[in-house]
Amino acid sequence: MVKGKTPSGFKFALDEAIKTDWLLLKSIENSESNDLNLRLKATIRLVSLLFGSDEKEEEYYQFVAPKYNGHVPFEVLRADVTAMLTALNDSENVIKK
Repeated sequence: MVKGKTPSGFKFALDEAIKTDWLLLKSIENSESNDLNLRLKATIRLVSLLFGSDEKEEEYYQFVAPKYNGHVPFEVLRADVTAMLTALNDSENVIKK
């Protein structure tokens, strides 16, 4: 289990096995696509895979949204997802891109 805290202050715990999940790796790659639609779909899938459940996504939303008038700005989400991926990278097996 990889635990940490995102820049927004959200505490997370990720199953270390997720870092070798094919869908996660594919989503990371596609989240940097020049195709806006592909990038959006990949980012949505990436977030879902990291959180692992609708309940965890909702917990994140309920934690962050009140700080931003009921919304989760993309920049905040991106910084938090980056922090989670960095924590996975810093664990024993590194994600290679």
